[in-house]
Amino acid sequence: LVVGGRLVYWLPTVAGEYTPHDVPEHPVLQLVANSEQPFGSWSRRLITMEKIKPLDSHEAVVPERDPAHKNFRDRYFNKFEPVA
Repeated sequence: LVVGGRLVYWLPTVAGEYTPHDVPEHPVLQLVANSEQPFGSWSRRLITMEKIKPLDSHEAVVPERDPAHKNFRDRYFNKFEPVA
């Protein structure tokens, strides 16, 4: 992705559990837009990020915690009942 280029993707979320911290972050990407499309107990978010600088291969990205959308597929097919 060139500097100034945009990355756009759908992010599935459980409606009552989403927080802004669930959007993945990267040192070379800046969040431009975060739009929600609700579907009742779940929603999807259209995330737009823009590359703001070249990638430095020495920059490590380690998530601080698991996002709320972890195991989304399993929870969706189990009607959002708690997953053991």
